[in-house]
Amino acid sequence: MYSSITLIGHLGQAPQTRMFDSGSSVTRFSLATSSSWKDSQGEKQEKTEWHNIVLWGKLGELAQQYLLKGSKVLIVGRLSYRSAEHDGQTRNYTDIVASEMKFLSTKSTPTNSSPENNLPKGQPKSLTALRPDDKEDLPF
Repeated sequence: MYSSITLIGHLGQAPQTRMFDSGSSVTRFSLATSSSWKDSQGEKQEKTEWHNIVLWGKLGELAQQYLLKGSKVLIVGRLSYRSAEHDGQTRNYTDIVASEMKFLSTKSTPTNSSPENNLPKGQPKSLTALRPDDKEDLPF
Protein backbone atom coordinates (compact mmCIF):
# COMPACT_ATOMS: atom_id res chain seq x y z
CA MET A 1 0.00 0.00 0.00
CA TYR A 2 1.03 3.57 -0.62
CA SER A 3 -0.06 6.57 1.43
CA SER A 4 -0.62 9.80 -0.45
CA ILE A 5 -1.36 13.27 0.82
CA THR A 6 -1.87 16.61 -0.92
CA LEU A 7 -1.52 19.86 1.01
CA ILE A 8 -1.80 23.52 0.07
CA GLY A 9 -0.44 25.93 2.64
CA HIS A 10 2.07 28.57 3.65
CA LEU A 11 5.63 27.99 4.85
CA GLY A 12 6.05 28.70 8.55
CA GLN A 13 9.79 29.15 8.12
CA ALA A 14 12.40 29.36 5.39
CA PRO A 15 13.52 25.93 4.12
CA GLN A 16 16.55 24.47 5.92
CA THR A 17 18.88 22.25 3.88
CA ARG A 18 21.35 19.75 5.30
CA MET A 19 24.11 18.30 3.10
CA PHE A 20 25.55 14.83 3.68
CA ASP A 21 29.09 13.61 3.01
CA SER A 22 27.69 11.38 0.26
CA GLY A 23 26.61 14.50 -1.68
CA SER A 24 22.88 14.03 -1.09
CA SER A 25 20.79 16.62 0.71
CA VAL A 26 17.55 16.90 2.66
CA THR A 27 15.46 20.04 3.03
CA ARG A 28 12.85 20.58 5.73
CA PHE A 29 10.24 23.21 6.50
CA SER A 30 6.93 23.50 8.30
CA LEU A 31 3.72 24.08 6.34
CA ALA A 32 0.55 25.64 7.80
CA THR A 33 -2.86 24.62 6.47
CA SER A 34 -6.05 26.28 7.70
CA SER A 35 -9.75 25.56 7.59
CA SER A 36 -12.66 27.72 8.68
CA TRP A 37 -16.32 27.07 9.45
CA LYS A 38 -19.28 28.52 11.32
CA ASP A 39 -20.15 26.90 14.61
CA SER A 40 -23.69 26.19 15.88
CA GLN A 41 -23.98 29.81 17.15
CA GLY A 42 -23.02 31.15 13.71
CA GLU A 43 -19.59 32.30 14.87
CA LYS A 44 -16.70 31.88 12.45
CA GLN A 45 -14.11 29.39 13.68
CA GLU A 46 -10.66 28.74 12.23
CA LYS A 47 -8.13 26.00 12.84
CA THR A 48 -4.52 25.87 11.66
CA GLU A 49 -2.61 22.59 11.39
CA TRP A 50 1.19 22.40 11.11
CA HIS A 51 2.93 19.78 8.97
CA ASN A 52 6.62 18.77 8.77
CA ILE A 53 7.67 18.68 5.11
CA VAL A 54 10.77 16.76 3.94
CA LEU A 55 12.23 17.10 0.43
CA TRP A 56 15.21 15.11 -0.83
CA GLY A 57 17.79 16.04 -3.47
CA LYS A 58 16.95 18.41 -6.33
CA LEU A 59 13.40 19.07 -5.15
CA GLY A 60 14.75 20.30 -1.82
CA GLU A 61 17.41 22.40 -3.52
CA LEU A 62 14.69 24.13 -5.56
CA ALA A 63 12.67 24.81 -2.41
CA GLN A 64 15.78 26.27 -0.77
CA GLN A 65 16.42 28.48 -3.79
CA TYR A 66 12.89 29.81 -4.41
CA LEU A 67 10.80 29.56 -1.24
CA LEU A 68 10.70 31.89 1.74
CA LYS A 69 8.74 32.06 4.97
CA GLY A 70 5.11 32.71 3.98
CA SER A 71 5.40 31.26 0.45
CA LYS A 72 2.29 29.39 -0.69
CA VAL A 73 2.91 25.91 -2.13
CA LEU A 74 1.15 22.71 -3.07
CA ILE A 75 2.86 19.58 -1.77
CA VAL A 76 2.12 16.01 -2.84
CA GLY A 77 3.83 13.27 -0.88
CA ARG A 78 3.56 10.32 1.45
CA LEU A 79 3.33 9.99 5.21
CA SER A 80 6.43 8.94 7.12
CA TYR A 81 6.70 8.24 10.84
CA ARG A 82 9.81 8.57 13.00
CA SER A 83 10.71 8.84 16.65
CA ALA A 84 13.57 10.63 18.35
CA GLU A 85 14.76 10.94 21.91
CA HIS A 86 15.00 14.41 23.48
CA ASP A 87 15.98 14.92 27.13
CA GLY A 88 15.27 11.27 27.92
CA GLN A 89 11.78 11.43 26.37
CA THR A 90 10.84 9.64 23.16
CA ARG A 91 8.91 11.88 20.76
CA ASN A 92 7.02 10.65 17.73
CA TYR A 93 6.86 12.70 14.53
CA THR A 94 4.81 12.49 11.38
CA ASP A 95 6.50 13.89 8.26
CA ILE A 96 5.26 14.44 4.73
CA VAL A 97 7.99 13.25 2.35
CA ALA A 98 7.29 15.28 -0.79
CA SER A 99 7.44 13.82 -4.27
CA GLU A 100 5.96 16.87 -5.99
CA MET A 101 5.87 20.59 -5.26
CA LYS A 102 4.14 23.45 -7.04
CA PHE A 103 4.89 27.09 -6.34
CA LEU A 104 1.66 29.04 -5.86
CA SER A 105 2.99 32.39 -4.63
CA THR A 106 5.45 34.05 -2.30
CA LYS A 107 4.92 36.87 0.14
CA SER A 108 8.19 38.55 -0.72
CA THR A 109 7.47 39.06 -4.41
CA PRO A 110 4.65 40.80 -6.28
CA THR A 111 1.75 38.54 -7.25
CA ASN A 112 2.78 38.29 -10.90
CA SER A 113 6.39 37.54 -9.96
CA SER A 114 6.19 34.10 -8.36
CA PRO A 115 9.36 31.98 -8.17
CA GLU A 116 8.19 29.77 -11.03
CA ASN A 117 8.48 32.81 -13.32
CA ASN A 118 12.23 32.57 -12.72
CA LEU A 119 12.37 29.06 -14.20
CA PRO A 120 13.71 28.79 -17.75
CA LYS A 121 11.04 29.25 -20.42
CA GLY A 122 9.24 26.05 -21.38
CA GLN A 123 9.89 24.37 -18.02
CA PRO A 124 7.00 22.81 -16.10
CA LYS A 125 5.43 24.88 -13.32
CA SER A 126 5.09 21.70 -11.27
CA LEU A 127 8.27 20.06 -10.07
CA THR A 128 8.47 16.33 -9.46
CA ALA A 129 11.31 14.61 -7.65
CA LEU A 130 13.14 11.92 -9.57
CA ARG A 131 13.31 8.48 -8.04
CA PRO A 132 16.86 7.16 -7.54
CA ASP A 133 16.39 4.66 -10.37
CA ASP A 134 15.47 7.40 -12.89
CA LYS A 135 18.27 7.98 -15.37
CA GLU A 136 17.25 11.45 -16.58
CA ASP A 137 18.57 14.74 -15.25
CA LEU A 138 16.20 17.53 -14.39
CA PRO A 139 15.80 19.86 -17.39
CA PHE A 140 17.07 22.87 -15.40
